[in-house]
Amino acid sequence: MQLEAKDVKDRVDELIRRAAAGEEVLISESGRPVAKLVSAEENPRLRALGMYKGQVWMSDDFAAPLTDEELKDWGL
Repeated sequence: MQLEAKDVKDRVDELIRRAAAGEEVLISESGRPVAKLVSAEENPRLRALGMYKGQVWMSDDFAAPLTDEELKDWGL
Protein backbone atom coordinates (compact mmCIF):
# COMPACT_ATOMS: atom_id res chain seq x y z
CA MET A 1 0.00 0.00 0.00
CA GLN A 2 1.26 3.49 -0.80
CA LEU A 3 -0.25 6.84 0.10
CA GLU A 4 0.74 10.47 0.19
CA ALA A 5 2.10 11.93 3.43
CA LYS A 6 -0.73 14.48 3.55
CA ASP A 7 -3.23 11.60 3.82
CA VAL A 8 -1.52 9.79 6.71
CA LYS A 9 -2.85 11.91 9.58
CA ASP A 10 -6.49 11.00 9.00
CA ARG A 11 -5.73 7.27 8.59
CA VAL A 12 -2.97 6.63 11.14
CA ASP A 13 -5.01 4.11 13.19
CA GLU A 14 -5.85 2.09 10.07
CA LEU A 15 -2.25 2.22 8.86
CA ILE A 16 -0.92 0.99 12.20
CA ARG A 17 -3.37 -1.92 12.17
CA ARG A 18 -2.37 -2.84 8.63
CA ALA A 19 1.35 -2.67 9.44
CA ALA A 20 0.85 -4.74 12.60
CA ALA A 21 -0.91 -7.35 10.45
CA GLY A 22 2.21 -7.61 8.27
CA GLU A 23 1.38 -5.20 5.47
CA GLU A 24 4.04 -2.75 4.32
CA VAL A 25 2.80 0.83 4.06
CA LEU A 26 4.82 3.23 1.88
CA ILE A 27 4.44 6.94 2.53
CA SER A 28 5.28 9.22 -0.36
CA GLU A 29 5.63 12.89 -1.17
CA SER A 30 4.76 13.92 -4.71
CA GLY A 31 4.62 10.23 -5.67
CA ARG A 32 8.17 9.50 -4.42
CA PRO A 33 8.40 7.03 -1.49
CA VAL A 34 10.03 8.66 1.54
CA ALA A 35 9.10 6.37 4.45
CA LYS A 36 7.96 2.85 5.19
CA LEU A 37 5.65 1.72 8.00
CA VAL A 38 6.14 -1.93 9.00
CA SER A 39 5.39 -4.10 12.00
CA ALA A 40 7.84 -3.87 14.90
CA GLU A 41 7.31 -7.57 15.57
CA GLU A 42 9.54 -9.97 13.70
CA ASN A 43 7.65 -12.49 11.69
CA PRO A 44 8.55 -15.84 13.28
CA ARG A 45 7.88 -17.57 9.96
CA LEU A 46 10.78 -15.72 8.33
CA ARG A 47 13.47 -17.44 10.40
CA ALA A 48 13.39 -20.47 12.62
CA LEU A 49 16.17 -22.58 14.10
CA GLY A 50 16.74 -25.60 11.89
CA MET A 51 14.44 -24.45 9.10
CA TYR A 52 16.99 -25.42 6.43
CA LYS A 53 18.05 -28.70 8.03
CA GLY A 54 18.83 -31.22 5.32
CA GLN A 55 18.79 -28.54 2.61
CA VAL A 56 22.24 -27.04 3.13
CA TRP A 57 25.49 -28.84 2.36
CA MET A 58 28.92 -27.78 3.59
CA SER A 59 32.21 -29.21 2.34
CA ASP A 60 34.28 -31.19 4.84
CA ASP A 61 37.20 -28.80 4.24
CA PHE A 62 35.09 -25.65 4.67
CA ALA A 63 37.23 -24.32 7.53
CA ALA A 64 40.56 -25.43 6.03
CA PRO A 65 43.13 -22.68 5.48
CA LEU A 66 43.27 -21.22 1.99
CA THR A 67 46.09 -22.31 -0.28
CA ASP A 68 48.70 -19.80 -1.44
CA GLU A 69 47.01 -19.77 -4.86
CA GLU A 70 43.59 -19.05 -3.33
CA LEU A 71 45.05 -16.27 -1.19
CA LYS A 72 46.60 -14.78 -4.32
CA ASP A 73 43.25 -14.98 -6.14
CA TRP A 74 41.67 -13.01 -3.27
CA GLY A 75 44.47 -10.44 -3.38
CA LEU A 76 45.83 -11.45 0.02
